Amino acid sequence: MELHGAVICRTEFAHSCLQRAGASQLHRDITAFWNDSEALLSVPYKNAGRFGQSRGDLPLVRSINQQSEAFLGSDTFSEISDDSFSETKRLVETAMLAAAAGLAYFLSNTFRVENYFGCFFPLPLVISSLRWGVSAGRKTMVATGMLLLVLSGPLKAATYLLMHGFLGLTMGALWRSKMSWGTSLIICTLVRSTGAMGFVFLTSWLIRENLLVLITINAHASISLLLATMGINFVPSMGSIYFIFGTLVLLNCGSFVLILHLLYAIFLKRLELNSPLVFPAWLKAL
Repeated sequence: MELHGAVICRTEFAHSCLQRAGASQLHRDITAFWNDSEALLSVPYKNAGRFGQSRGDLPLVRSINQQSEAFLGSDTFSEISDDSFSETKRLVETAMLAAAAGLAYFLSNTFRVENYFGCFFPLPLVISSLRWGVSAGRKTMVATGMLLLVLSGPLKAATYLLMHGFLGLTMGALWRSKMSWGTSLIICTLVRSTGAMGFVFLTSWLIRENLLVLITINAHASISLLLATMGINFVPSMGSIYFIFGTLVLLNCGSFVLILHLLYAIFLKRLELNSPLVFPAWLKAL
């Protein structure tokens, strides 16, 4: 009778487990219950012959089997498990990409090699946006900025966001929406140019000097001296200097964005990521 009472207690424990809302905790409880039940029921049941039943034919055991199989055989547990796994995988990949981007930028600035690896700083944001959406890319950018804020201070964090962060997020969002490369190049060039000008204004505010004015004045003097050396009696206006400066900035940023598109397209194609990346016809021909 002690064994019979133990089986009844474990039956009540199983019913309480089946009524719980947490699927992961429920799975652990049921697993522990079956391990204990197998060890318990392996002992010969003294009164089984009296009722003419074997251990497997006991009503309590059959009730436990039917309810457990009905619950574990349903799609509720599998759906919750799949959703939880997908969410956990997205969170882990976002954190890893943010850590990789932050540490790469930090080490590159520490060893003064950022000019050689500058093309790869927006790549983690592009991968995160392509795989998990724009929201994941935005979280990766924010996490990278916070990491750099702790490691290098606000200036380096702001520099990364202006020069690489917004560019990588924009590129990943446009590629995920299957935007054409022409539109992507134009928008990314504007974003990169805006970030570069923001970096100039930020540096000017920190050193208490207007760098834009210094650049345009020196450019005006250099162009005037060059024209005078060539025998051309013409002095360009400051408006034309600003126009030339803006054109050069757009050309520089556009060439950089074009290089990023080509490198990332080849790299992501080699990785064989399951992403909505669309290649232009002229690149497929190459």
